[in-house]
Amino acid sequence: MTHRILIWGYGRLGRALLKGFVDFRNANGHWPMGAERCIVVGRAKDRVSVFPDQHVEYLHVDISNTDGRVIHLSDDSDHSILEQGDVIFATVPDQYIQSLASFCDQPGIVFIHCSGATPMLDMNHAKSGVFYPLQTFPQFGDVNWSDIPVFWENAQLLTLFESLFLALGVKKSQELSSVDREYLHLAAVFANNYTVAMAGIAHDLMQSRNMKSEWIQPILEKTAKNLGLPDPWDALTGPAKRNDQTSIDRHLKLLENQPELRAIYEKMGWYIQSNHSN
Repeated sequence: MTHRILIWGYGRLGRALLKGFVDFRNANGHWPMGAERCIVVGRAKDRVSVFPDQHVEYLHVDISNTDGRVIHLSDDSDHSILEQGDVIFATVPDQYIQSLASFCDQPGIVFIHCSGATPMLDMNHAKSGVFYPLQTFPQFGDVNWSDIPVFWENAQLLTLFESLFLALGVKKSQELSSVDREYLHLAAVFANNYTVAMAGIAHDLMQSRNMKSEWIQPILEKTAKNLGLPDPWDALTGPAKRNDQTSIDRHLKLLENQPELRAIYEKMGWYIQSNHSN
């Protein structure tokens, strides 16, 4: 039986997990996975007062920003840092996962990291697994876990994962190897991060001419809908798709004083013309 759930890191994913666990507790009278307690582990500024709940405990831990070693532990709740039966969800930045795993590599511990880009870790004493939800989480607000595909690793923890999915309301889950998960994460960076960056560039260009960035909103909304097509390339339009070099040259001239944006425009245009033009 799980003794305690520890959410180590209180960023967007950490908050989404905690909200899901608290909602389950409120509805069922006990924590998921048979846990006796739920503890958030984080820095002082992440204190759970930002998510007030009388049943959630808090443990203050700082991790070095330089070499990743655990440099300070202070226990606000007067119990040991780790106990046998703990299930730890590591929602810290990727560069801290390995050092945190080494610190948690003790008998009777289950260590689950939530990274798409980090392989499942080999551990000497603790059990290791991966819980990777393919979603960008809001800073605050509700999360509908039933809409989020979750990719997991380590069949030895299947019973625990099934209990976790039930508690959160996960409807879409798939076991995936570390290598495939890294490619999935790469695809997600293109689909989400770079798409958002492109929208940000459009916003900046509009503002640079004192035009309303809201004018670009309808085409962004239509683009988002098109991304759901079986093959998004079918929705592609524009000068690079049409091999309209006249328009491309005019755009490049507009960007001649912004070499970084000009380089992005040229690279994207070249890729489209080389692979997906008429």
